[in-house]
Amino acid sequence: MIVSHKKTIDRYLKEIDKNIYLSLLRALLTNLHNKVKGFKHKYESDLFMLNNVHHILTAVKVPTMDSTIPLISVVGDEFVTELSQLVEQLISDYIQATFEKCLEFLLDKNANQISFNLSRSDRGKIKDKFSGFNTSFETIYGTQREICVPDATLRADLRLKCQKFLIPIYQNFIDRYTVVNFTKNLNKYLKYQPSTVESMINDFFEEDQ
Repeated sequence: MIVSHKKTIDRYLKEIDKNIYLSLLRALLTNLHNKVKGFKHKYESDLFMLNNVHHILTAVKVPTMDSTIPLISVVGDEFVTELSQLVEQLISDYIQATFEKCLEFLLDKNANQISFNLSRSDRGKIKDKFSGFNTSFETIYGTQREICVPDATLRADLRLKCQKFLIPIYQNFIDRYTVVNFTKNLNKYLKYQPSTVESMINDFFEEDQ
């Protein structure tokens, strides 16, 4: 009696396809990691990786016009989870790298020691914090709005996460220092209300859209 091994062969061929695809995709990721070494700023390398890894993730999850079967059925859920986690990590890394300079002015280890009886030196330091934030955020605004994030879903998600990261920290900073009399001209130093910062972040990633 001749026994058919079609199911066994098909399963074996599918496993070969999976290994081939995974090898190719991992080689692509390695190549991307090598490319970012040439970037001057960390936020640039993070965003370059984010754009590309997100594109790979989307390509794996969604069928193309040439195929009704998404690659996820070939490479498996584990690899997709790995890519999804990498995307989230890259978003976090990008946000930290982008707003690092702002945080130097917004975060204060001695926040609980603020006195209402400020010396001239104390008032000057607070003014420097506001001025430093304004300058650093203006620089960030100028660079980030010239960066391209082609995928609309990623672009919206990235803007939202930037807002959720920065706005609460900025609001706490304002609440902390505007209750003390550090200047007679608050508008000179509080140039941007949190709502304005939120609106400006919505202008990020507009290049070539």
